[in-house]
Amino acid sequence: MDPQELAALLAPDPSAREAQRAEIAFRCRLIDRWKVMAGERVLELGCGQGDATIVLADRVGPAGAVLAVDAAGPGYGAPVTIGASMDRLRTSALGPRIDVRLGSEIEDVDGPFDRAVMVHGSWYVASYGRLLQVLRQALRMAPRLCLSDWDLVPSRADQFAHHAAISLQMQARGLGLLTDGNVRTPVTREQVREAVVEAGWTPAAEEAIATSQLPDGAWEVATALAVAPEAIAAASEGGRSARAVWLRTQQEVLLQARRLGVASLDSWWMCARR
Repeated sequence: MDPQELAALLAPDPSAREAQRAEIAFRCRLIDRWKVMAGERVLELGCGQGDATIVLADRVGPAGAVLAVDAAGPGYGAPVTIGASMDRLRTSALGPRIDVRLGSEIEDVDGPFDRAVMVHGSWYVASYGRLLQVLRQALRMAPRLCLSDWDLVPSRADQFAHHAAISLQMQARGLGLLTDGNVRTPVTREQVREAVVEAGWTPAAEEAIATSQLPDGAWEVATALAVAPEAIAAASEGGRSARAVWLRTQQEVLLQARRLGVASLDSWWMCARR
């Protein structure tokens, strides 16, 4: 199926379908580079709303299977929860190829699998140490690993706003002023590569992939600007005036960066073997 057809399966609201199509089109390009084959049994880590799940299910064909795992429970996510999104996937034409385990960790599932994949999921894990644990467990369950995430280093001026939004959110989270949100451990490309090797994998291929057209940068900027006033106020009330000043500075940097335009950071991907 093409991205438009896959988006129609996943997005019930026509007004949201164009953004969904862009996300799925990126994942189609990505997964096609990984050469996922018909008949494969794939473990997807951090499935989220299912943008990659539906592409994987299409590519493995009727003889293949995708086990989609996410530590978040079914009520997580907005405006559509991941539970509602996955329920829609399971009742679609590709549903028989998909098994979903929400509120679960990699330790809760059994292998073997032909490959483990993580699409823009490493920033969601609780820590670098937890990322290592996940990669080590995946090594026991599959001979191939494919992962992708944002490149924290901007390559063009209008990507600085996305970077600044991540920085502000992490400052607020480090002060205990932000407990929600997607960004928990924004590791760099180099740090993920180091974790892959430390976990015992052998990198086999790696490439940058342009994703500036995706809406994620705008989403993160909106999130950061929404939480900034409350975080600044909380830091001030907590007697941490220096921290409040710093958060205000981060807010001003983000506002200035936004004036240059808002484009999503580029992405990168890596495949490794056991």
